[in-house]
Amino acid sequence: MPTELSVSSDDQEMSGGEVIWDENMEMALFYASIKFKPVGMHKHFRMINLHRHFTKLSHTPCTIQDLWDKLGTMYDLQTLDEREDLGLFAEDEEMDEDEDRDFSFKHSEEFVLPLHDFDHLVTE
Repeated sequence: MPTELSVSSDDQEMSGGEVIWDENMEMALFYASIKFKPVGMHKHFRMINLHRHFTKLSHTPCTIQDLWDKLGTMYDLQTLDEREDLGLFAEDEEMDEDEDRDFSFKHSEEFVLPLHDFDHLVTE
């Protein structure tokens, strides 16, 4: 006759099942995601640091995939990635415009103090 085994939520979290999120874990995830924003070009590297920071704060074992899944329920990660990438391209365009406006030091004028403020110091 088979016996039923009861599995506690702690055992379920440790075995790789679906993680049951509590308020402390969510706060740890928010703090970690503020410090290591998991979007953009380097999102996977940031997620590694986010996972380390989350583990220190929550003391609850959780995989990186569990963190991605939870963030996916709270945010539209694809849209955030696109928005982050658009910001990156906009910065590149601004840098190109700034390069056109760069001044050459060869044509710069010599710095002169305003005489009405510093006349007594210049004449000495």
